[in-house]
Amino acid sequence: MEQIEYWLSPEVQESAFGTPGNSGDITAIEHMANRLVGAYEGCMDWAIDLRSARPPASLLKLFHLAADYANNPVHQFRTFVDLAVSEFDKFSEIDWNSQEGIIKVSLPLTISGDAEVARQFAVERSRLRASLRRS
Repeated sequence: MEQIEYWLSPEVQESAFGTPGNSGDITAIEHMANRLVGAYEGCMDWAIDLRSARPPASLLKLFHLAADYANNPVHQFRTFVDLAVSEFDKFSEIDWNSQEGIIKVSLPLTISGDAEVARQFAVERSRLRASLRRS
């Protein structure tokens, strides 16, 4: 998640998109987009790896809860991409010859985990630790 926060930081966005009134850097925009998609894919790969692992039966619930922790960020990122596509589609409707001023696009992205899944994970981890101490 830190990668996503970095690539969406105001400094990186300004570096890519430019300051108001100045053109952005298409190469930097493309690089930023690729890095964001890479972070999203990494999150999905991590969850897939956890779900396809064959842990001992005693650890299965912990593995599934860890994989479920990726659900919120993946859903939030997909929503962000849908919003971005919708916002950028509006550019095709603009008469660039009659447009004055600056066009502003706001694409908020909040990445957060699921507090309930985190709580369940902590409970299961504590249960397993206690079980191991008793063994």
